[in-house]
Amino acid sequence: MKGITLPSFLQIIQLDRKSCVLRIISQDRAGLLRFERGELLDAATGSLTGDEGAFEIACWDDAQIEIHPPRQGAQRTVKQSLTEILMEGIRRKDERIRDAPLPTSPPPHFGAAKGAMIAPKPAAPRPDPKTPRAVSCAWCSGAPPPDHP
Repeated sequence: MKGITLPSFLQIIQLDRKSCVLRIISQDRAGLLRFERGELLDAATGSLTGDEGAFEIACWDDAQIEIHPPRQGAQRTVKQSLTEILMEGIRRKDERIRDAPLPTSPPPHFGAAKGAMIAPKPAAPRPDPKTPRAVSCAWCSGAPPPDHP
């Protein structure tokens, strides 16, 4: 599936009380989430299972989602609610981004002089909607059209 985030899709499964196994693929990772009547019961990715596996999968970006029929009799490994899983997964993702090392190369907006930063152009002032604006148009003013070679 494309065009929907993984957390949004998981909430749809929960709200519709679906029973299924989802295979989630993102970059070079894969994981499984098992739902029964909308409740997340089992999660696994790599060596992580249960809540920890669900936290990891919940923060994956650009996930491909495969829907498979439910498996009966699988053991419950997820103890927290889907809402708690999603909130914690997103919190962990934010921490990873925050704690990531800063890039060592200068950003592309640095100028040619070593260390000189090019200041962004100031935004044009917004016109006052109450002030009438003059519109100049060659066609409206009666001027002849420009000659084209």
